[in-house]
Amino acid sequence: SESTLVVHLRPALELPDVEPGPRAALGVLHLPGGRCCRLRADALDRGVLVGRNDRCALTTDELGGADGMVSRVHIALVRDPMGLWAIDTASTNGTRASGTRARAFSMERTLSLELGSGLKLRWVPLP
Repeated sequence: SESTLVVHLRPALELPDVEPGPRAALGVLHLPGGRCCRLRADALDRGVLVGRNDRCALTTDELGGADGMVSRVHIALVRDPMGLWAIDTASTNGTRASGTRARAFSMERTLSLELGSGLKLRWVPLP
């Protein structure tokens, strides 16, 4: 079996990112308020946490101040040999992708994510 180490990754979200290779962006995460960030391959290989906790790469403060319906560590965005995934980390209020509730979602295509009961994100993979 294979393990994934998830660590604090704020620098993984810096723009611009147009170079090929392990630091190239794999996609764009659209945030509330019209903001967006590119997520790099090297960051997704290690895992990018999203939630209320300060150790998350994307905290709810950065996502527009979502309420308590978002867990401390709500989802992890990761890439493994099987693909690119959004994984609900046993959050209290769940995660939906394009209206369907589940624990893991493939991010190989455009995906609308709803964390808890209202924080909406949109993932768009880059060609």
